Amino acid sequence: MTDIKPAESKTLVEALLPADGFRYPVRPTHIIQVNFETNSDTSVYDLMLEVAPDHGSWYWVGPCPNAKGMEFVQQQIREGERQRAEARKRVAELKDPLLSELKQLLHANDKIGAVERYRKETGADLTTAVQVINELEPAAGH
Repeated sequence: MTDIKPAESKTLVEALLPADGFRYPVRPTHIIQVNFETNSDTSVYDLMLEVAPDHGSWYWVGPCPNAKGMEFVQQQIREGERQRAEARKRVAELKDPLLSELKQLLHANDKIGAVERYRKETGADLTTAVQVINELEPAAGH
């Protein structure tokens, strides 16, 4: 499915990033949303593009970071690396029977079930559980 709609008063990026760290060179006027089916289990992801017209053509526009925006990006990268390291540590500490259960769920393409099972057993928050399962996935044969 594809949908084209006028941009809201607040852009997608402005809703997610610090306003004083990023600026659009050209303000987006519309959002194009494209839904993709990723595999046979009908999981779907969205691609959202902010665009603006100019002389009969449409252009994809994005925000440009200033020094504060670049620091924000670097901080997010460092935090992501820290979270992945923590997830790898948690995977290394997994023991049976939970480890086998999670691998079986992943082998059955039930990633959501694996995340839910890990959360129930460990009390982990959703972000941590997803990262642990993402780290475990290759070991489960995916």
